[in-house]
Amino acid sequence: MSQEQEQGLTGEQIADILAASREYLEEHGRIVNALVDDRGRVCAAGAIVLSQDLPLRDIYVPEVVEPCRMLAESLALPVESHHLRATESVAQVCRVTHWNDRVDVQEVLDGFAKAEKVARLGYDPDLGYSG
Repeated sequence: MSQEQEQGLTGEQIADILAASREYLEEHGRIVNALVDDRGRVCAAGAIVLSQDLPLRDIYVPEVVEPCRMLAESLALPVESHHLRATESVAQVCRVTHWNDRVDVQEVLDGFAKAEKVARLGYDPDLGYSG
């Protein structure tokens, strides 16, 4: 494992994954209550996985979990009580899948765009910079 992998993905890498995921979702269509359906439509987490050509079984690898975390944190998605009993990786992915199932497709696309911007800048421009 490289030093970069040990330290996690960079903001630029996460932003690139989020951008590719948004494009993948736009191209293939969105679904709820599943990662992917037989027509190739995806949920937000499914888009993150499949936009990187990963197999669905790899949903809890850093290349999926870290973009899910960025998406969840930039949108202030809640941590629900059942997430507290899960591993950190599962909790981050579940935050995104539960959100996907509760909002419309435009909110999902806008969420990806916002999270990408936050990942690239290193802060939320809507809140201002306090560095």
